[in-house]
Amino acid sequence: MRRLCVLRSRLQPDPSVQDLAAGLVEAWQAYRDRVATKTASNGRAATGTTVQMIQRAFDMLERQACVTIMVRDGKKRYLPTWKYQVMVREASVARIAKAVRKLVAPVEE
Repeated sequence: MRRLCVLRSRLQPDPSVQDLAAGLVEAWQAYRDRVATKTASNGRAATGTTVQMIQRAFDMLERQACVTIMVRDGKKRYLPTWKYQVMVREASVARIAKAVRKLVAPVEE
């Protein structure tokens, strides 16, 4: 596997790493440019804050049965479900398999 990676990196650097880094920078900029918390004029938490962004993401994960919410001492805790753990593993394996297929393809030709 290591030999295939070295061979592939010599042939062509992996642009997906650069794309991933660019995506992370864009996500960070969107997050950075928002305030963490803000109260609306009616006293409720304002939308568009980083806390609200994170809350919406976890709410979506809960609707998909990827996390469960546990409240202890008045604090919410999000626990990943077995379904979420399996999904992450499958996604990782699929990504690794795709990368290996790309590495092997030039060697076979």
